[in-house]
Amino acid sequence: MTFLKIKQSFLLVIILTILLFIFYSFRLAETPDGITADEASYGYNGISLADNLHDQNGRFLPIFILGTDGVTWYPPYMQYLAALFFKLLGPSVFAMRFATVFVTVLSALLMFYFARLLLNKKYGLIALLSFMITPEVLIETHTPFEHMIVIPFVLIWLISLYKYKLHLERKYLIFAALSLGISIYSYGGVRPLVPIWVLASSFYIIYLTGKQFLAPLLTFAVTILPFFAIIPILEHYYSGAVLNRVSFKVSSIYSFFYYYLASFDISFLFVTGDKLLVQSTGRHGMFLLSTLPIFLVGIYQAFRKGSAFLTLLGVTFFISPLLYGFVGSAFFAHRLLYMVPFYCVFFILGIKKLLENRYKFLRYGSFILIFLIMINFLDFWRYYIFNFPKDTYHLFHHLEDRNKPYQELYHQAKNRGLEPFLSTRVARLDKVNISDPELFSRALYFPKLPNVLDEQKDLLPENGILLSDQDNLPNVKKLAVDILPFHLYIRP
Repeated sequence: MTFLKIKQSFLLVIILTILLFIFYSFRLAETPDGITADEASYGYNGISLADNLHDQNGRFLPIFILGTDGVTWYPPYMQYLAALFFKLLGPSVFAMRFATVFVTVLSALLMFYFARLLLNKKYGLIALLSFMITPEVLIETHTPFEHMIVIPFVLIWLISLYKYKLHLERKYLIFAALSLGISIYSYGGVRPLVPIWVLASSFYIIYLTGKQFLAPLLTFAVTILPFFAIIPILEHYYSGAVLNRVSFKVSSIYSFFYYYLASFDISFLFVTGDKLLVQSTGRHGMFLLSTLPIFLVGIYQAFRKGSAFLTLLGVTFFISPLLYGFVGSAFFAHRLLYMVPFYCVFFILGIKKLLENRYKFLRYGSFILIFLIMINFLDFWRYYIFNFPKDTYHLFHHLEDRNKPYQELYHQAKNRGLEPFLSTRVARLDKVNISDPELFSRALYFPKLPNVLDEQKDLLPENGILLSDQDNLPNVKKLAVDILPFHLYIRP
């Protein structure tokens, strides 16, 4: 019987995994229509790392990756995951975004497992559905940044603390500390959150163990301490990569509380969403508006039930963005993705309370609310998947405007058995005025820069084909291809 249950559980996970990949991969390369400069930088470095294990600056397997602007540092986890999928699937926008899909599917399965631990399989599936209908999750899954990588670390930390509550085995404290420690280098926006989570975990460990708290607390502290201790070393080799964006300054007590309280602005969380339109529809919140009543009931239940762990969740949810008062971050939903696991737990607690309520009108009312949630989600999903690409077209860089010359050069060289060349002006080896989208467009077809030729001084080899922005070059034949303002030349 036990074997049969394991087999059924394994089959359920397989089915859920397939469905999740299908759901999050739908129109992945088309929504949004185009890429941002950050996406292009991720893609360019990812292709370079997949090709020769060096980033665009020639660093071998760097921990942090420096962008073209010479200022922006990209964390390693999503960058190397993108490189892996470029290696497996070949360079493309789809492959780059599929790296985020992988993280989202992992997060969804962890959410299912966590809710199942807390309640049962039924509520695990409801938690999974609440995760899937969260607008910000779908939006961030279609933008291959490092934001989504925060969620699995939060879930592993919470699962480990809950398992420690059940078994009081110190290995779970090690898992919790490792998850928090590793998360420090997953995304800059999580760094002001981790110290709060460490403190919350420490108080929870003391509460659970009483007078015997010293050994468990030391286990937790010793495990996580190295992740903080290496910050000066990383700053030495990657100046500004860890601490540059976390400058703890506050102009006044009012400013501090403005940024802190802004994280819980109801209209922001449930109506408007992220203030960056490339990561928000502007008409749907981070969470669905129709789920607000259930969410509020769930928060109330978390504090009312008297469970130490649920109280920990409630308190941690509210104190986590405390240091954002120093950092000065407000109305960026992508920096508050840590809320998603907490939201899903509060959601199932609210659903449970409504469905099991002794008053019939509340039980029946909950079914009406669930119907409204379905309508709300379908409205968001339809708009984001099909209308958002058109409405935000002007906000993104479009590869079809840039990669056509490189695509034509690639295919002509391959079909004719010729060696591709770029003119010095097209290659722009000094990188003056060359953008990340153009670098990414070129790298999709040429991970390594083709040979460069100065068409004013050098003669094109017999076996060569040249991409140039010059018209009517002497001693060569222009091919009849539509890639203006560029031209392709071969030897006559």
